[in-house]
Amino acid sequence: MTITGFIFDFDGLIIDTEMPRFNAWQEIFTENGFSFTLEAYLKIIGTDTRAASYDPAQDLSERTHGRLSREEITAWEIEKSTEMIRRQPLLPGVESFIHQAYDRGIIMAIASGSISEWVDPFLEQHNLSTYFQKILTRRDVEFIKPHPAVYQLAVQKLGISPLTTIAFEDSLNGLKAAKAAGLYSVAVPNQITRHTDLSIADKIVDSFEQLSIDDLYKLE
Repeated sequence: MTITGFIFDFDGLIIDTEMPRFNAWQEIFTENGFSFTLEAYLKIIGTDTRAASYDPAQDLSERTHGRLSREEITAWEIEKSTEMIRRQPLLPGVESFIHQAYDRGIIMAIASGSISEWVDPFLEQHNLSTYFQKILTRRDVEFIKPHPAVYQLAVQKLGISPLTTIAFEDSLNGLKAAKAAGLYSVAVPNQITRHTDLSIADKIVDSFEQLSIDDLYKLE
């Protein structure tokens, strides 16, 4: 396979944002006398909660009979999870893989469902910003994942073909977006998303430590 570009998701792929968010939701529900399950959290991975089949903030607001508003709960979860995520290291093998790709002259971009105010500070914190030619987020497109818009825009901005571009994702919605945009997809699930069915990916690995750029060049 001739490779011209790599496009990376961000949340749950470069940094483990999913376990901290799950833990934050668990704490919030527990503090209000309810339980929050992994099954519930899996419903919101890889997309906006308003677009998902389940909204934990709305659920808890209704369970508390409006004592807590959806907006209050959402802000509470963001504060809790952000504090946890800031202490997270990069996921295994990510930094080395990005450095190797950069040294090989592979064009790279971020295609995230989050906002730039969320993504950019973490990339800067871990000294990764300069490795990406484009950093695209939900505000750059009309539709979020699983819609392919952000991947379609990424290859357009990079000036490369989707047929020679590999997308790296950790969630089903992200994989759906990448596949719909015509990209070869590699799933690198985290502790949470490995509990989901990612079989639509062209390749699945446990971590970036299992990925070799030379092996990716050999893909058909």
